[in-house]
Amino acid sequence: MRDHFLFAAILAVLGGSSPVYAQVNPVSGSLSGQIVDTISHLPVRRASVCEQLGHVVSCSRADSLGRFLFRPVSSEAHVFTISCDNGNRRILLASKLLETLRLTLRSGEHRIIHVDANGCDQRPFEVRTGEYRGHYAVGFELSDFVPCDGTPGHAAWVEWTEKARNQRLPTWPDSGVALTEQHVYVRWIGTIEGPYRYGHMALASYQLRVDSIIEVRTAGAGDCDQ
Repeated sequence: MRDHFLFAAILAVLGGSSPVYAQVNPVSGSLSGQIVDTISHLPVRRASVCEQLGHVVSCSRADSLGRFLFRPVSSEAHVFTISCDNGNRRILLASKLLETLRLTLRSGEHRIIHVDANGCDQRPFEVRTGEYRGHYAVGFELSDFVPCDGTPGHAAWVEWTEKARNQRLPTWPDSGVALTEQHVYVRWIGTIEGPYRYGHMALASYQLRVDSIIEVRTAGAGDCDQ
């Protein structure tokens, strides 16, 4: 029987992670918008919007088009910081502060935020949806996919969409021994995006969001020879 530790780790990965919010005024809404470079008028890639309430910092990452959605927020005064990733390999030095905004929000507030993106990591994003196959390792603080050589995709941190979480999953291989992590061969459909910082300690350059699982079985030496 698969040990309880591994099963809990798999459920944690399947469930994804939820942002932690400090307690806010019951009258809450959202702040949405787009972060745009003042000079080029292009979306700022790898930008974030954050707010600190007490000892809790909540952040929303902008997408590849600079769009973001921050919620919940109360209809009162807020101080938001806008920052970008500067490409530094050391995660603690990788953030560049772009702007500080003091706003009194209305429900459904939408803002176009212009900043100077000089010094931000503006490499193009790759966003590609398709079928991927390779080896998946899952366990405590582990959710890593490595595609077979010669097939599309990148080594990536794996997250699961709502569709995948609700799918009736194929039978998961049972090794018959107690494990803290498990390695399996998979074929699945999803979307790979990056490069950026994903996963545990933001160590992965790519993320794969799985929409559906086609096949999962015990990993073997000849899996990628097919």
